[in-house]
Amino acid sequence: MQAVSCGLTIGFVVMALACGGAGTKSEPKGAEQKQSEAKKVYSRDEFRQAILNKNQDDVIALIGKPNRTTESGYWYYADIVKDPISGKLEDNIQVVFEHGKVVRVNY
Repeated sequence: MQAVSCGLTIGFVVMALACGGAGTKSEPKGAEQKQSEAKKVYSRDEFRQAILNKNQDDVIALIGKPNRTTESGYWYYADIVKDPISGKLEDNIQVVFEHGKVVRVNY
C-alpha cells in the first residue's frame, strides 16, 4: 500500500511540474517587447518640428527607421502622425531630404 501511495504522490508532483505553475497568470513573452516598441503618435506640427533640419541618423534615432525609402531620397512613414481632421493615423508621410537634411514633410 505504501508503494501505491508513494507512486501517486510522485505522479502528482510530476504533473504539477509539467504544468509549469498552472494557475498563475503571466504576460506572453512578446507582450512586454511590443509595448516597449510602441511608437509615439505625433501631431503634424510636432512631427515636422522634431525632424526638420535633422540628418538621417538623427531622424532614425528620434522616430525610428522609415517604412520605405526611394532612390530619390524620400523616406516614408506610417501610423505615427494623427490627421487633425479625421483623427486617423496618417499612412503615407513623406520626409524629403536635400543635402543630407530634412527640408520638408508632406502629408
